[in-house]
Amino acid sequence: MSAGSWEWQDEHGNWKIYDSPTQTIIAGSQNGQATIHAPNGHAYLVDLNGKFQENVRYKTRRPIRFVASGGSGFLSGISGFSKPKAPKCKDWACDKCTFINSATELNCGVCGIGVNPKSTEILKAQFGGDSPSPSPSPPPHPKRKRHKKKQPVAPPAPPAGGGWFGGFGGGLPSLGRSGFGGGVRRHDEEEEVEPSGPRFVDPKELARKKAKEEKARIKKEKKDGNRKCRQLLVLLKKNLTESECWSLLKELYKQAPEPTTDIPEQTEDFDLCQVCFADEPDAQMITCSHRNCCTDCLLQHMKVKIKDDDIIPWICCPYPDCRAKIHPDHFKKLDANQVVAFCRIQLYKALQRNSMWVDCKKESCHYGFLIEDDEKHRLKCEACGKKQSVSRSVDQDDSIKEMLKQGVIRKCPKCNELTMKDKGICNILNCGKCGVWWNWKTRKTGNSQREMKQAARMNGTLWEPGELAFQQQLQRSNPAEFKKMLERNGIEYDPNYVRGR
Repeated sequence: MSAGSWEWQDEHGNWKIYDSPTQTIIAGSQNGQATIHAPNGHAYLVDLNGKFQENVRYKTRRPIRFVASGGSGFLSGISGFSKPKAPKCKDWACDKCTFINSATELNCGVCGIGVNPKSTEILKAQFGGDSPSPSPSPPPHPKRKRHKKKQPVAPPAPPAGGGWFGGFGGGLPSLGRSGFGGGVRRHDEEEEVEPSGPRFVDPKELARKKAKEEKARIKKEKKDGNRKCRQLLVLLKKNLTESECWSLLKELYKQAPEPTTDIPEQTEDFDLCQVCFADEPDAQMITCSHRNCCTDCLLQHMKVKIKDDDIIPWICCPYPDCRAKIHPDHFKKLDANQVVAFCRIQLYKALQRNSMWVDCKKESCHYGFLIEDDEKHRLKCEACGKKQSVSRSVDQDDSIKEMLKQGVIRKCPKCNELTMKDKGICNILNCGKCGVWWNWKTRKTGNSQREMKQAARMNGTLWEPGELAFQQQLQRSNPAEFKKMLERNGIEYDPNYVRGR
């Protein structure tokens, strides 16, 4: 094989060169095939004849190519030309997702956004020149533009006498903008073009619009909250028939949001369950058609999710990386009490995300109250019968108000639970009251930690300034304190954890 190197194409269409150890493995491959291991922990089968690499676990493929160097390019014919030596670089951490990339990677292999700090030097070494400079940004669009309308060309004069037009008394009248006889616009008149930029909005009109939207939101929250309160109360008092329970399950299934990610394609038919490796994988998902486990393992998967309260927004398909919702028909094989528990958790979690909801003060009670104002009310819980003073507002002393003002303590965007974040912890938090995942900096909410972290990596809000460096320094200098910090925030310490995965 001529001198050169192998490259692979990422999901954005960019070609990336394999690192030196991988090049050596590929060069020594037998029968044109070799197995390599990427920094993200995945194994890939490289097929030099088919020109592709395949993920051993997920069976996804990406194209590869061989780029020749030295003797095949036109620069090799120029006397005295020599390719610059590649700079000596160290592995670098992505400033967006913190993934540790190899020195030869120009872009982050996980998020695709982070750029190697030594990318310019690497490009100079490869191509003998600077990296392409970005195209200049276009000039700003003018606020108002005037166009001169060209004078229309007059139609040719009708033939004199005897022609087809001769019988109509000297030809047709001129056509103006408004039809027959409208005349022609003068060449010195101008046509005004409306500006395409933002227009001025009356603050009073904007305030009225926001007030209207807020009123509609409160009305919807009240209506949905009252309905879910009645359904939850019936479940807690065990006054729901089996048919009514299944109807409720189907209703909750329709209300749960659909997955925002693509459904992975199953490229292999399994002979054995991929969980227990004992029985036939006879449990085929209705929503996504995946079939990789047996019925017993599927039921166990659902039972564990219900037991751990990990069912928001819904129980997902057990196929790797699949976020499709499990169809209600699969719940028919569960015990009736487990279906009731699932519906109870779904309703209670939904009510906790309602801004009017206040939990009952009895810890073992899974009910509460809908309060529209900030006044204190003396109420009795309909589920447990406990009499209590209920208020939606939280009494705060001066110190808490000052910390809220400074941003040291912030409220959960859904339930207003007061939350404090440790220095050195990323901005994606899980509310201990309502269970919603939210971003400390943007206050945006989501259904899972994975979804929120990916969005934060894309918009650069995963870390507060300096906190990633603080965590990395703490991990290197004081592992015991680093482990305590993770445990204080409900994170289990994993010595094999790789950033960005």
